[in-house]
Amino acid sequence: MHCQHPALAEARVGRAVPGNVNGAVTPKQHNAGGYSGQSPYTSWTTRKQTAEYYARRYTGGLGVILTKTVARTDLVASPDRAQEGEVLLRGPVLGCQVEEVPGTGPIP
Repeated sequence: MHCQHPALAEARVGRAVPGNVNGAVTPKQHNAGGYSGQSPYTSWTTRKQTAEYYARRYTGGLGVILTKTVARTDLVASPDRAQEGEVLLRGPVLGCQVEEVPGTGPIP
């Protein structure tokens, strides 16, 4: 999560909170973008490099990488258009491990 993300304060205490817990956005819509405030999902990646990219993508503060082990049955398949190893989780995700990283702008 980058340093300018609206849910950064929650992430810093180990919580990933979707834009709308009761939202009706589909995984396909969530993956297409533009629905963050209405989605009941949070996006996760199975690739550390992808998480680092998103955490560092803006300068001016500390981004956050959240880590959580979950049951496969909790995962919601993502269309993963950008091939980022994306999976979705529905609802708030609590008790995440937090790693703060400096925002450095785009990573080549």
